[in-house]
Amino acid sequence: MATGEFSDMNEDDLRRSFLILGCKFFQLNSNPTALNVQRHLSERVETLEQRAKEATDIIESLRDTVKKASHSSTTLASALNWLTLALVIVGLLTVIMQAVSIWAK
Repeated sequence: MATGEFSDMNEDDLRRSFLILGCKFFQLNSNPTALNVQRHLSERVETLEQRAKEATDIIESLRDTVKKASHSSTTLASALNWLTLALVIVGLLTVIMQAVSIWAK
């Protein structure tokens, strides 16, 4: 029933409608199947909430792992850059020593 229909009713019709709708409400809620469905849905919502919390914890753990991996990668890249620089310097010194030995002869 629409709200406009209630405003047009007299007091006796309103009481009758209230009783009819109240009976329908309690009939629906007293149905064991409806209660089982509500209980089942409530359990499923709880399960979803638990899984969402677990997923949040896993994502947080993954975020920490990625942060640590990024730091390790940066450290490794820096070490490799220094090693490459040292090898370039050794190579240049070798070339210079060979050049000097060739010119000295």
